[in-house]
Amino acid sequence: MAWAGVPAEAQVQSSQAQRAPETSREMAAPTKLHHAPEIFDTLALPGDFATMRYSLGQLDRAARLQFRLEPQLRAYRRWLDLELDITVYVLTRKHWDEGRIAMPYGVPVRVGRAGLAAPAESDDSVIRLWAGLDITLPNSTSSSLRGLAQQGGTAVMADFLSQLLTAEIVVDQIPGLAGNKHWVRGFMAQLALVSYFDRVEEETLRDLDLFFTQVLAQPRERLAASDYHPDVRLGDWLWFQARFYQGAKVLVEKEGRDVLKRMMKLRNRNDGLLTDAALLDKYKEVSAWYHASFAAVSTRPGRH
Repeated sequence: MAWAGVPAEAQVQSSQAQRAPETSREMAAPTKLHHAPEIFDTLALPGDFATMRYSLGQLDRAARLQFRLEPQLRAYRRWLDLELDITVYVLTRKHWDEGRIAMPYGVPVRVGRAGLAAPAESDDSVIRLWAGLDITLPNSTSSSLRGLAQQGGTAVMADFLSQLLTAEIVVDQIPGLAGNKHWVRGFMAQLALVSYFDRVEEETLRDLDLFFTQVLAQPRERLAASDYHPDVRLGDWLWFQARFYQGAKVLVEKEGRDVLKRMMKLRNRNDGLLTDAALLDKYKEVSAWYHASFAAVSTRPGRH
């Protein structure tokens, strides 16, 4: 995954734009569970831990995503003694709409208890989605998507977000690890992902450094941790992910390869629930990151 400077510029021509909010920033974020799509004309690509269900003609795309998810799941199963298999739907826009997935096409989402739905293809509407977020799309010369470089960039974005949501699934499967606050759950998902990349794909961390630096460079108000909730908008969600990523790197640097096991021990010492207080009290480095990253009080209506 390489985040070279490929501008996200395109004209939109899609029915998706007609039912989407005015700007990409106001779109829903992938924070909620959706029903698994009932689509009967998909094909199957079995895997050891990730079974892919894909739209006709999208085998290459499904295989590419499976290639990224299988090692990640294998690592979590080994490190956490976790039995977990997922189903991933790799869908064309037509199947996405038929499956009634209530998210903009181009952004992966969680479906069912342990599943994902991811876009199989890109078009001008998907490129415009990221352009509306002022995101410079990654340059993916190896993308299985054919066509413009920007379209390959959207595939890399979908891959990364699918891996992040996979890490979130893992966190949710372990009782108490998602914590007592929404921000703790978001932080733990990034921690699980950063821990994996740190041990297996260090080059990806350098790519993500560039990407999240870009996100944080955008002028905006500083949000409170309490502003991270299931109804957060896509623009705010990316800002929070950038912050969580920074904090996760701090903790991985502090605790090293066993960071996830240490989080489970901390959970166990707190009656089986990883609380925000326990996390901040235990790690002064995390506390420093937290107070430097988030506003003390929310300025959003109803979030005080």
